[in-house]
Amino acid sequence: MGMVTKRSILRDFGDGNTAAFETYHNDPRSQEFCGSEQANA
Repeated sequence: MGMVTKRSILRDFGDGNTAAFETYHNDPRSQEFCGSEQANA
């Protein structure tokens, strides 16, 4: 299930998203936008 707007699509996280998630999650530039719990996960 998801939500669609004119500018974005929000959808459930799937197995095919793991590599992209790990790439941006491990980038120090993105960690400033995460809470301290998420940045250290």
